[in-house]
Amino acid sequence: MELEKLSIRELISRLKVGQFWGLLVIIFGLITGAFGLGYKTSSVVNEARLNTAQSQITELKTTVNTKESDLSKVTSKLSQLNEKDRFFSLYLRYMIAKEEWGSDYGVDSARKAFDEYLQKRIDADKLIIKKPKNRST
Repeated sequence: MELEKLSIRELISRLKVGQFWGLLVIIFGLITGAFGLGYKTSSVVNEARLNTAQSQITELKTTVNTKESDLSKVTSKLSQLNEKDRFFSLYLRYMIAKEEWGSDYGVDSARKAFDEYLQKRIDADKLIIKKPKNRST
């Protein structure tokens, strides 16, 4: 019989016991190596993802620190302005923060600063809202 025409089952059935055990050890070694290589590859990929995430966190912390320092500079400059300029600058700061940051820390601190300014400057008991005069056309 020709070896080329034999099926795998026929080839395995013709192996001696020692050859069969050797074949099983080789197959087991190949499977174990494949799993080991997969594990090593996945750990390298996970490590790369972790490094990327850590660098993104560092960048975000730097951005937050920059924004906070800019905010404190603006706040210190606001205290040196006259009343009208301070009102408009606080309002403008609030609107810019709202547009840029949405509902984050920047908007909340800007809104709080604007509200504190208004509370200090406006006495609710003396606040009178006048109706506009009728305009003649």
